[in-house]
Amino acid sequence: MGEQQVSLDGTTYPLQSPFICIATQNPLDFHGAYQLPEAQMDRFMASLRLGYVSEEEELELLQIGGMENDLQQLKAVVTSEDLSLLQKVVPTVRIDQSILRYMMNVIRTTRNTASIRLGISTRGSLHWVAMAKAYAMLHGRDFVIPEDVCDIALPVLSHRLILNSKASSESAAKNSVLDEVIKNTALPR
Repeated sequence: MGEQQVSLDGTTYPLQSPFICIATQNPLDFHGAYQLPEAQMDRFMASLRLGYVSEEEELELLQIGGMENDLQQLKAVVTSEDLSLLQKVVPTVRIDQSILRYMMNVIRTTRNTASIRLGISTRGSLHWVAMAKAYAMLHGRDFVIPEDVCDIALPVLSHRLILNSKASSESAAKNSVLDEVIKNTALPR
């Protein structure tokens, strides 16, 4: 992978490695914010929906006022050197041909399902494989199991789907359609 950089007002700035981009979107009150085009959404590896904190966590926030745990008190959980090492290790995680074939079957099905106007792209399938390897590694394995690809399918794939005009484009509808494709695709043994 080449050197990461960003341009602003015609000036290019190099970015330190590793570089990670995290974006947030408020699902309500979109004044001045518009849905990203499909080509840009496809560049995000995963889309996570966090929802509300637990009752206990919210109670704790209320007790401390919520602002006492500000950003200055956050502690790093991994160094940039550790993250760089992890990025080098993830590609060495093995994934069996049968699991890759399963993933390809899911991808191909999204491209040929009546309720889906635009299925998963090749970039999406590459991100799914990379995320499956990282997920396996985080679970202490140097190989991917079928459950890994199923566990991460929705966060990696659902935001890439474009449903046809008869289907809702809401994330719940995308998750439902994708979940149905996954359930109807035979897992490898």
